[in-house]
Amino acid sequence: MSEQKYDVLIIGGSHGGSEAAFRLRQGGFTGSIALLSASCT
Repeated sequence: MSEQKYDVLIIGGSHGGSEAAFRLRQGGFTGSIALLSASCT
């Protein structure tokens, strides 16, 4: 398993998580963003 590094890790892929990622980009953040969400099956 390889290690991955991100500048920001957002835990929760619901509206709040996606809004956080959106606001970071809207505010000019250019680093990497990972959005961690539970998988629905």
